[in-house]
Amino acid sequence: MVIVIHQTADTRNALLYNEQKVTEGVATYFHSANTPSLNPFIFDQNHRLQILLNLEGDNTRVKNKCLHISFNPSKADCIKLDDKTIRAEIGKMMDHMGYGRQPYFVYNHKDLEREHYHIVSTRIDRETFKKVKDNYEQEKMQRFIRGLEQKYDLKQEEPKSQLRQNDFMLNATCSDLKARIEVIFKLLNQSAGIDNKTMYHDILSSFNLEVIRSGKGSVVLVMNNDGKIIRNPLRMSDFKERIKISETNNKPDKELVKQVEAQVTAGFKELFKKYRFCDAQLAALELKEKGLFLFWSTESANYKIYSPDNKMVLSNPFLIDKQLIRLDYFNMTNQDFYAIIKDYNRILSEKYRFVSEGLIDYENISMVELKNRETNITFKEIKLSDSVVFNQITSGMDDLSKSFTESAIKDYYRYSIRRIIETEQRINQYDFYREYNQLIKSGKQGLKDDLLDKFHTLKVDDKFYLNNHPAGMQEVSLNKEKVKIRMEEKNFFPASILDILRVMPWYSNEIERNKKEQKLKRKKKGQGRRI
Repeated sequence: MVIVIHQTADTRNALLYNEQKVTEGVATYFHSANTPSLNPFIFDQNHRLQILLNLEGDNTRVKNKCLHISFNPSKADCIKLDDKTIRAEIGKMMDHMGYGRQPYFVYNHKDLEREHYHIVSTRIDRETFKKVKDNYEQEKMQRFIRGLEQKYDLKQEEPKSQLRQNDFMLNATCSDLKARIEVIFKLLNQSAGIDNKTMYHDILSSFNLEVIRSGKGSVVLVMNNDGKIIRNPLRMSDFKERIKISETNNKPDKELVKQVEAQVTAGFKELFKKYRFCDAQLAALELKEKGLFLFWSTESANYKIYSPDNKMVLSNPFLIDKQLIRLDYFNMTNQDFYAIIKDYNRILSEKYRFVSEGLIDYENISMVELKNRETNITFKEIKLSDSVVFNQITSGMDDLSKSFTESAIKDYYRYSIRRIIETEQRINQYDFYREYNQLIKSGKQGLKDDLLDKFHTLKVDDKFYLNNHPAGMQEVSLNKEKVKIRMEEKNFFPASILDILRVMPWYSNEIERNKKEQKLKRKKKGQGRRI
């Protein structure tokens, strides 16, 4: 069972979309509730629309007033759930989500392979005319789905992209190669957005297939990801399913386009979480695992995406080019990128008390310039060649790729320098509290001279300040309870700098120290049990 809350702002668009489907004969009126008329479907569409708009007209402050939900049982689910049960469960879902007393309309769609339902309502409460609370609605919906699956013993189907991914795997050893190629032909023949042979062949190339003329006929070539032929050519005449181009206007459904656009955005987002630098070939392989086939359109000279799950071509150059502009001509994971930064931080920490001292010249910059985020800070020379990790990772790269990597790391430092300073000052305070806490645990009262000297501690008007960081002083509290709370990292470090800690030498040492302490505690606890 899949239930999707669509981010539709305009109620008119959502309702008229479903009404249009009814007019086209691919949807029917299924159910309604809480409407002034007993059966609102005997009237025209304006009557139904007005029921919702009358509520929304009294609230001009809320922008996204529409509630649009699709209720998608699988084919197996439909065997267990009859129409009466689905009507009842949609009502319970609306009640669970806080819309049980709202007027709503349900449409039964049959325009896809599976039967599914669209619910259209309004987020403006019919009694208070305020927006119905929608906090944590995705989590609430997931709880409802789990309850529904347990109640009727509904099984989660394997995602289509995983099922079909096996069908698309073409290699040198597969015994059913011909059958798999026929599956691909059949799929493309049924897909929307393929309006000429050129595009058809472009999409085939993303499946590592090529059709060429040979003698009086044509043959199908099967290749690997590097473009090398891995099997003997297959005669096109041996296939029952052939290349067919639809003569009718086969534009993809708008709702499907939105779904695929969301999948593409999510796919690229995950890609760039993994890779700092990525070329188009690697991007295509990564997206293919998500069920999205990136291909170059020779006709329009840009990239497009084919979605087998939705049987359609996404031709949104703005969306795709917006993502592809971040591609480069070489590959490097974020893990390797941050490993270089971490190693260079280690080198600087061995030379200086603080990493930032190795990056900027504090003597030639004022505190005002440091605090002003619009001021460009002059950096010292960053010698990445001193890093063993940098040399190892870039050893197989050409000069241009290595230069790109160096520039990106320098840009990282320029962009992050103020957060690095803030992190260092936080770590500095944390170090002070840790050592001061050890004094408290040992029963010693007050501050010791070595602690005062180490952190250049100053006392001004009964307040204590650390003055050992070149970017300025930090106030500290000697209250025992506050010290105890601040010894927890999650309580001490704000979210804005937590992500930068992992590239600081101090953080790795602290994690290792904590692991050893926990291991020692477990060992002592085990010895106590044996005794």
